[in-house]
Amino acid sequence: MLSILITTLTLLSEGFEGGVIPVRWHIGNGGNLTYSWRIAQYGEYFPVEPPQEGSYYVVCDTNHVQYQDSLITPSIDIPSGTQGLKLYYNVSFMKDTIIISKGEIIIKTFLGGIWGPWAVLKTYGGDGNPVFENQIDSLSLQSYVTSDSIKIGFVYSKPAQDTG
Repeated sequence: MLSILITTLTLLSEGFEGGVIPVRWHIGNGGNLTYSWRIAQYGEYFPVEPPQEGSYYVVCDTNHVQYQDSLITPSIDIPSGTQGLKLYYNVSFMKDTIIISKGEIIIKTFLGGIWGPWAVLKTYGGDGNPVFENQIDSLSLQSYVTSDSIKIGFVYSKPAQDTG
């Protein structure tokens, strides 16, 4: 489940309950075409699943290959005068046993007719982070309230082949 809220106004909410990734979402597929973001049903990866809300969630599982891919929301307009902005999402991330895979939450802003570069909001895995995380998480997007719109991306990367 992903929700982006302005105090009490929800700008985007997606629980993937249609059993498909919505058409307006973009899969970067920068890795092996065999592996990509896809819909999973709760119970398929138990016990390594995000906190349950509904029957489905989205997963990127690469199973021992070097990989990097992203799942990007559609453009989300930020209403003028917005005072607060927060991202809520369910996450389950497990770092590989041999290499340092990571997941990132990234953001891109649109202001004055120009899209800015991607910026990392949070990293799961990688150096110094827990091996396994399973939680409902949130991030303040307060510094982006003056943007005309934003896109949120979810990135999974594995820097090398995993043989274990």
